Amino acid sequence: MKHLHWHFIAALKPRLSLRLISPLVGAVLLGTFLVSGASASTPTTFFACVNFTTGTIYMLQGDGQCKSSEYTKISWNQMGPAGPAGPAGTQGPQGPSGSQGPAGPAGAQGPQGPTGPQGSQGPAGPSQTLSVQLETSINTIVANSGFGDSEALCNTGTTVSGGGFALSASGATVTQNRPDPPGNGWYVQIDNTGPNDITLFVYAECLSLG
Repeated sequence: MKHLHWHFIAALKPRLSLRLISPLVGAVLLGTFLVSGASASTPTTFFACVNFTTGTIYMLQGDGQCKSSEYTKISWNQMGPAGPAGPAGTQGPQGPSGSQGPAGPAGAQGPQGPTGPQGSQGPAGPSQTLSVQLETSINTIVANSGFGDSEALCNTGTTVSGGGFALSASGATVTQNRPDPPGNGWYVQIDNTGPNDITLFVYAECLSLG
């Protein structure tokens, strides 16, 4: 089915001579010939040049240019409309259910195995004594309106298990109070918000087996 957009026809005035009829008929016939040879699945665009003063029109080969400025280039396209959707097919009948296979026989229970012999007792481990050592830090003076920290370190061969701190005066906020595994000690940091200097004392509990 042709779908032609002849926008120029409405613009033609009644004073045009009969010379318009022959070019228009030729253009329509040529467009019909080109349309009939086009693929219905691919839209085809046609191009032509029209002189709105004389009514002269001629086809272009592809998307070419008009031979002079007296002509105006026009175009139209053709593509067959999509056909209607076909009706839905009827649903086929449901197939019969297959028969259930027979259950397999239950296997016989195997006999209980004998109890294995009791293993021999292992040797006693070496005797060790757990000892706790208290390590302290050097007293650190933290100036008023400032931060300060200190750390008590455990000796080699011992492991930090706890710790704490003491302050010489109030007015400080403790920002950190924790073990320091990489340094094997106890670390404390304070923020002295009071008006006076404060002395910070830190201790660490260190465990050892010997």
